Amino acid sequence: MFFHLFSIGYFTAANAPLDLQQADIIVRNFRWFVRETLENYGLSVLPTLFTLIPELLFAEFLPRLSKLDLPRTL
Repeated sequence: MFFHLFSIGYFTAANAPLDLQQADIIVRNFRWFVRETLENYGLSVLPTLFTLIPELLFAEFLPRLSKLDLPRTL
């Protein structure tokens, strides 16, 4: 999906189709970027991920949880 969308954007910007050589360069640059990001920010991002992922899951499942017929006790 990423390469399909990138190919459309590349064709729009360069007015040429995305070929294998360009795709290889994109993959190498993306791998370098991910590696450098993990090396420099990896440990500082972990606490954020451990708090962000549960919050995103809770927000995703909140509508389903509100539809449950839970007994109300006062």
